[in-house]
Amino acid sequence: MVVAPSDLLFESALLLGSISFSLAVFVLAKDVSNKLNLSFFCLALNVALWALSFFIAGVLGMRASQTIHIITTLLLTPLSMVFMQVLLRPEGQLFEWWTRLALLLSFVLVPLVTFGLDIYSWVRELSYFSPALIVLAVLYLYLSEALGVVKPRGASLANISRKDLMNAM
Repeated sequence: MVVAPSDLLFESALLLGSISFSLAVFVLAKDVSNKLNLSFFCLALNVALWALSFFIAGVLGMRASQTIHIITTLLLTPLSMVFMQVLLRPEGQLFEWWTRLALLLSFVLVPLVTFGLDIYSWVRELSYFSPALIVLAVLYLYLSEALGVVKPRGASLANISRKDLMNAM
């Protein structure tokens, strides 16, 4: 095992991983039964594993960490889509279609990566570019909110009371 020198990118990944893990544990400790907290926990834990496996794969050059990094990259998209669904409750067939596509892509590619078939370029490329669906979903939600189709948490921000904000903290 050869230890590579750590640069700013790897140090940033280590910082992101530790902060994401801390946030995941903190949010889960608040309320385990809340769907929003649970979906955020899953997303933040995935981001923590994603960043820490990138750090370990880059600095220590371990193949298992590289596989974990690719798998967590594939899981990043469906977990983000579920979190956005719980948070914003978007309407429309397009967002549901993108969520199903993200789940299908993960169900197909995770076993391929697990069995080491990411040596093929098409598996690796699909895995690395699967989070592009998150960008499409965020742009769709931004445009639909700007046009008045989706409102955050089902209500206008002006209608949220100070008491609700204090209870959320």
